[in-house]
Amino acid sequence: MGNPPSSELAERSSGESCNWRSRCLRSTVPVYERSRDWGAIAISDAEWLVIHTAMEGKPDNEWCTAIDAQMKRLGRTMSKDGKPVTDEQEKRALQQKVVDDVKNIKLPFLRRMGAI
Repeated sequence: MGNPPSSELAERSSGESCNWRSRCLRSTVPVYERSRDWGAIAISDAEWLVIHTAMEGKPDNEWCTAIDAQMKRLGRTMSKDGKPVTDEQEKRALQQKVVDDVKNIKLPFLRRMGAI
Protein backbone atom coordinates (compact mmCIF):
# COMPACT_ATOMS: atom_id res chain seq x y z
CA MET A 1 0.00 0.00 0.00
CA GLY A 2 2.92 2.32 0.55
CA ASN A 3 3.54 5.19 2.86
CA PRO A 4 1.25 8.17 3.31
CA PRO A 5 2.07 11.37 1.46
CA SER A 6 4.39 13.69 3.35
CA SER A 7 1.59 16.23 3.91
CA GLU A 8 -0.37 13.58 5.81
CA LEU A 9 2.71 12.59 7.78
CA ALA A 10 2.98 16.22 8.84
CA GLU A 11 -0.69 16.18 9.90
CA ARG A 12 -0.13 13.00 11.90
CA SER A 13 2.92 14.38 13.70
CA SER A 14 1.06 17.56 14.59
CA GLY A 15 -1.59 15.47 16.35
CA GLU A 16 -4.37 15.98 13.81
CA SER A 17 -6.49 13.06 12.76
CA CYS A 18 -5.28 11.18 9.72
CA ASN A 19 -7.08 8.29 8.07
CA TRP A 20 -5.08 7.84 4.87
CA ARG A 21 -5.10 4.06 5.30
CA SER A 22 -8.89 4.02 5.47
CA ARG A 23 -9.14 6.15 2.34
CA CYS A 24 -6.74 3.86 0.47
CA LEU A 25 -8.52 0.71 1.57
CA ARG A 26 -11.98 2.09 0.94
CA SER A 27 -11.45 1.86 -2.81
CA THR A 28 -10.96 -1.92 -2.73
CA VAL A 29 -12.05 -3.28 0.67
CA PRO A 30 -15.00 -2.23 2.79
CA VAL A 31 -13.73 -0.68 6.02
CA TYR A 32 -15.75 -0.65 9.22
CA GLU A 33 -14.44 2.18 11.36
CA ARG A 34 -15.23 1.89 15.04
CA SER A 35 -15.23 4.47 17.76
CA ARG A 36 -11.94 4.58 19.63
CA ASP A 37 -13.55 5.38 22.94
CA TRP A 38 -15.02 1.98 23.90
CA GLY A 39 -12.96 0.24 26.51
CA ALA A 40 -11.84 -3.24 27.32
CA ILE A 41 -14.09 -5.95 28.66
CA ALA A 42 -12.84 -8.18 31.48
CA ILE A 43 -13.38 -11.89 30.86
CA SER A 44 -12.51 -14.55 33.43
CA ASP A 45 -11.15 -18.00 32.63
CA ALA A 46 -14.57 -19.56 33.30
CA GLU A 47 -16.20 -17.02 30.98
CA TRP A 48 -13.68 -17.85 28.24
CA LEU A 49 -14.66 -21.51 28.61
CA VAL A 50 -18.33 -20.58 28.21
CA ILE A 51 -17.55 -18.48 25.12
CA HIS A 52 -15.51 -21.36 23.67
CA THR A 53 -18.38 -23.77 24.37
CA ALA A 54 -20.87 -21.40 22.73
CA MET A 55 -18.61 -21.00 19.69
CA GLU A 56 -18.48 -24.79 19.36
CA GLY A 57 -22.24 -24.63 18.77
CA LYS A 58 -23.33 -26.57 21.85
CA PRO A 59 -26.86 -25.81 23.05
CA ASP A 60 -26.89 -23.36 25.96
CA ASN A 61 -28.51 -25.89 28.30
CA GLU A 62 -25.27 -27.93 28.05
CA TRP A 63 -22.84 -25.07 28.73
CA CYS A 64 -22.67 -25.64 32.51
CA THR A 65 -21.84 -29.31 32.10
CA ALA A 66 -19.32 -28.56 29.37
CA ILE A 67 -17.40 -25.95 31.37
CA ASP A 68 -17.41 -28.23 34.43
CA ALA A 69 -15.81 -31.00 32.35
CA GLN A 70 -13.29 -28.58 30.81
CA MET A 71 -12.32 -27.17 34.20
CA LYS A 72 -11.80 -30.68 35.61
CA ARG A 73 -9.69 -31.61 32.59
CA LEU A 74 -7.57 -28.48 33.10
CA GLY A 75 -7.25 -29.07 36.85
CA ARG A 76 -9.10 -25.82 37.62
CA THR A 77 -11.91 -25.13 40.04
CA MET A 78 -14.43 -22.39 40.69
CA SER A 79 -13.49 -20.00 43.46
CA LYS A 80 -15.39 -17.59 45.67
CA ASP A 81 -13.69 -14.85 47.68
CA GLY A 82 -10.33 -16.22 46.57
CA LYS A 83 -10.99 -19.71 47.94
CA PRO A 84 -11.81 -22.88 45.97
CA VAL A 85 -15.44 -23.97 46.11
CA THR A 86 -15.71 -27.61 47.22
CA ASP A 87 -19.49 -27.91 47.67
CA GLU A 88 -20.97 -29.30 44.43
CA GLN A 89 -24.23 -27.33 44.70
CA GLU A 90 -22.41 -24.06 45.31
CA LYS A 91 -20.00 -24.81 42.45
CA ARG A 92 -22.92 -25.55 40.11
CA ALA A 93 -24.66 -22.31 41.17
CA LEU A 94 -21.49 -20.29 40.46
CA GLN A 95 -21.09 -21.98 37.08
CA GLN A 96 -24.73 -21.26 36.23
CA LYS A 97 -24.23 -17.59 37.18
CA VAL A 98 -21.18 -17.39 34.89
CA VAL A 99 -23.13 -19.03 32.05
CA ASP A 100 -26.09 -16.66 32.54
CA ASP A 101 -23.83 -13.58 32.62
CA VAL A 102 -22.00 -14.62 29.47
CA LYS A 103 -25.19 -15.58 27.65
CA ASN A 104 -27.14 -12.44 28.57
CA ILE A 105 -24.42 -9.78 28.73
CA LYS A 106 -21.01 -10.63 27.29
CA LEU A 107 -21.93 -12.66 24.19
CA PRO A 108 -24.39 -10.02 22.93
CA PHE A 109 -21.79 -7.30 23.58
CA LEU A 110 -19.05 -9.24 21.77
CA ARG A 111 -21.39 -9.86 18.83
CA ARG A 112 -22.33 -6.16 18.61
CA MET A 113 -18.63 -5.25 18.58
CA GLY A 114 -17.93 -7.79 15.84
CA ALA A 115 -15.53 -9.79 18.01
CA ILE A 116 -17.43 -13.04 17.41
